[in-house]
Amino acid sequence: MKTFPILSLLMFLSSAAAFAGDAALSIEPDPYVSSDHVTICRVVARNGSSHTIDGRSIGFEAQAFENGVLVMREKGRFAGAIAPGDSAETRIGFNGVFTDVRVESAEGGASGTHRKGGAGSRPRKSSKKKP
Repeated sequence: MKTFPILSLLMFLSSAAAFAGDAALSIEPDPYVSSDHVTICRVVARNGSSHTIDGRSIGFEAQAFENGVLVMREKGRFAGAIAPGDSAETRIGFNGVFTDVRVESAEGGASGTHRKGGAGSRPRKSSKKKP
């Protein structure tokens, strides 16, 4: 008898992922928070469908171009539910000053880029044995 809630959840998740393609993405640099060294961009997902979309299912890749050449890319996703006719917004940053930025949908969107040993990473335990 407990299979109904599980099936309902699975159906919701699969339908939310199917509707992620119904969101229209846009990007623009935010001049009020960008600096001389960093470009912060607003990425917006607009739900033009008649279905609620799970924002976590909307992955994107933001791209920065310089003289028509792709020089940087960052991946991200949204959070929460986006009701029909509503929009969700997130921010993403590029190291450098860019005016030509673009966004495209990315399947399963990763949350940011992964940096080995960068800020926020857990410290490694030393493998040296103590005497």
